Amino acid sequence: MDTISMVNTSCPDNQNLTNGSVGCMSDSLYEDYTTYDEHIAGIYLWKIVAPIMIVLGNLGSILCIIVLNRKSIRQYTISVFLTAMAVSDTLALNTGLLRNWILYTFDIDIRLSSDILCRFHTWLLYFALDFSAWMLVAVTIVRAGMVCFPHKMKVICTKQKALMTTIIVAVVLSCSKLHILFGMGNIIEYNNGTMTIQHCVYLSKAYESFFNNIGPWLDLVTFCVIPSILLIAGNTIIIFQVIKSKQRIAAAQESSNNRQRNIGTKIPSMTTMLIGLNTVFLLSSIPISVYVIGYNQWYEEGDTRDQAVLSLMWPITNILMYSNNTFNFALYVLSGKSFRKEALKLFCCSSAYRQQDTDVVHVAGQQGITIGQFA
Repeated sequence: MDTISMVNTSCPDNQNLTNGSVGCMSDSLYEDYTTYDEHIAGIYLWKIVAPIMIVLGNLGSILCIIVLNRKSIRQYTISVFLTAMAVSDTLALNTGLLRNWILYTFDIDIRLSSDILCRFHTWLLYFALDFSAWMLVAVTIVRAGMVCFPHKMKVICTKQKALMTTIIVAVVLSCSKLHILFGMGNIIEYNNGTMTIQHCVYLSKAYESFFNNIGPWLDLVTFCVIPSILLIAGNTIIIFQVIKSKQRIAAAQESSNNRQRNIGTKIPSMTTMLIGLNTVFLLSSIPISVYVIGYNQWYEEGDTRDQAVLSLMWPITNILMYSNNTFNFALYVLSGKSFRKEALKLFCCSSAYRQQDTDVVHVAGQQGITIGQFA
């Protein structure tokens, strides 16, 4: 997660912002710290990798939003969650990753431009990251429900209820981060008639302690642990139910050996995709959570070389985290038959889709309820 202490402390502005330095350090220490190859490599990661991810992520999310709101797609309940996830991914990329690219490339921190922007920008980033993770959870729960209770879910999970659920999740998550709006900002001090301004800092020592010591653990639970547990549980249910359904159908049908082999080959494809989704989320969310929790201790106990290593790990863990916002939507959607069909139509290539789609996963039960439109 993005943290204030990584680039904004009570240090003088020209000290804590040069080259996007991490933490607060003396001029001599900072000079030594920036000479290491690790620090230089980290700067290049921000300058080169970040803009590529921003472009790819924005283009992918915009395309997905357009396709999901086409007539044949927006009828599905799950399109509500997927659209919300695309919007939150776009917000995360354009608040967090874009800010860091500007900071490390041009030595300009957009949060320092005003007190309001400092508060709102930080709050919006934390909200967008959490909201995206919980939209993944919502998609998984709906898919798991459709596999286990296809007929009930068609009645229970309507678009109106999905929209209401999305709004409730958004309100809860936004309120859980409201402390940022009141806990940080600019501090104006007068000393012998001279006014000094500390930009975008903690407004009290108590809040600084909360944000750096308790906040990372809360983020770990809400951003990583609980969503990961729910994703793993939901996808395990989906895999188990789909395999059972395939086995039932295979046993009941009197078909050729080729047909039976075709049925069997579709199961590993879905299993691989679901395991991949969980793996991507875990790999992208755990490192940044661990880094933020351990940063203060590692920084205080380490020498200058250790601080250089920390400066390299900061862009690495951030890039991993934002890769989820850049690519996870494609992982969920691009394997869906309906999405591919509408995407091809959007680019006037519908004729290319007339060949049979061999990797679509469907059949929720003996009645043939579709579960894989966006799987």
